[in-house]
Amino acid sequence: MITHQSPTLPNELWFDALRYIHALEDMQQCRLVCKAWNSMTEEAVFSNNGITLLMSNTSMQKLHQRLVAKPSLCQYINEINLEMPFNADMELVVSIMRKVMDRNVKLITGGASLDSEIYGLLFGIAKESELKLARVEVVPTPSEFGDLYCRVLRIFKKSLKRMLLLFERGKASYMESIWSDLKEFESLEHISLQNLHFRDLMQLDSFLDRATCKSLKLIISASSINDAPVEKEAMNHWCQVRRMKQVHTVERLIFRCFDVVYAPEEDFSMPNLKALTIIDANLDTRVLTNLTTIAPSLADITLDTCVMSSDKNIWPVNMPHSSLDILTIKCDAPATKDDFDIHDMNDDFEDLYGDDVDKFEMCFKPGPRHLQMIRKHNMVLGNYAYLRLTLPNKSKFFRLSSDGSGVAISEDVFQSNYCRINPTFIFHFESLKVLRIRLGAFSVTLRFDENYNLKPQVV
Repeated sequence: MITHQSPTLPNELWFDALRYIHALEDMQQCRLVCKAWNSMTEEAVFSNNGITLLMSNTSMQKLHQRLVAKPSLCQYINEINLEMPFNADMELVVSIMRKVMDRNVKLITGGASLDSEIYGLLFGIAKESELKLARVEVVPTPSEFGDLYCRVLRIFKKSLKRMLLLFERGKASYMESIWSDLKEFESLEHISLQNLHFRDLMQLDSFLDRATCKSLKLIISASSINDAPVEKEAMNHWCQVRRMKQVHTVERLIFRCFDVVYAPEEDFSMPNLKALTIIDANLDTRVLTNLTTIAPSLADITLDTCVMSSDKNIWPVNMPHSSLDILTIKCDAPATKDDFDIHDMNDDFEDLYGDDVDKFEMCFKPGPRHLQMIRKHNMVLGNYAYLRLTLPNKSKFFRLSSDGSGVAISEDVFQSNYCRINPTFIFHFESLKVLRIRLGAFSVTLRFDENYNLKPQVV
């Protein structure tokens, strides 16, 4: 007699499938299928969600008891979140940490209130068996930066991918041990430097010379060198970043700077840079006009709360750039019902040229200094704006308005001569698929078909 058995999938494949389910309610239903699924589902829950110690001591006690009863669960945990309540039982936390700090842990995160006790614990566990934690990519940000934090960073230098260094006044010395060994952080992809306090600019250069990351975030204050004001000319000279061109690996650069004219010269080049974000900076117009030379591979640009400076005292944004896919311009301020932050810049707003731009997003919310600039140049604020959009072989005119409950947009062909004569914004694109404009807390998205006809509005 021949019997036929239905083919069954190996448990490993079922486990991989369960890892695509993230809703706990769905996971609970999966546990009811059979005994084998009950065990696999519990393991998948720990693998998908890791553990978060933001729970009551009673809940942590239950978690501890479960890990003691089934220690094999610890090998499935790859993320630990240390956002603990203020009254957390630290002995219980330490006991849980010693159990779950397994070789598969990659992410250790936490809130801003973590103290040195946690870093002492991490350092102690790692020193007991460095191979045990050989895959850690992220460690939590401490409430106070110091030598212990740097020791924790260094012990994970083979696997660490993200690093945050906060330079506190008078306490930069402990960071020297990090940047002297920076090339040993062979997996490092992202460095964030905040409140930069160096002895001098040359010391900062020596740090950047060692950087091998793909993402670099700089938050610079013009008065942050050696606890004394820096001559603006010296800071501007450094911001021309002649030496930063030595950081060949950077693909994403976030630059935040206060009261500094940022104007890279044409001989500066970041050939691999794909995304550039500039925040709170007084921008020289060459930042935009020279981007093709500076970053030929640049595909994503964000200008966030920036003030443009030029001989004309306007916002010129002529940007021929063949690789650009996304351009975002932001100016942030609290929204009000009557102020919907679109500027009527009259004749002062020059054309924006972006070859092959697939997505353009504009969100103007003027802050106090932008309001001063607007008044200075006789710009008009209102709850409406006119847009002229020039696409291949055709021009389109739009009127945008808001009554405080949303955004209304209408294609205005002949109803308003003002739209034709004096539009608020003029944009020229060789190619455009999506245009998104934010007015206050609301946004409107325009989508175009292959013939550049407007598709139904999506809000």
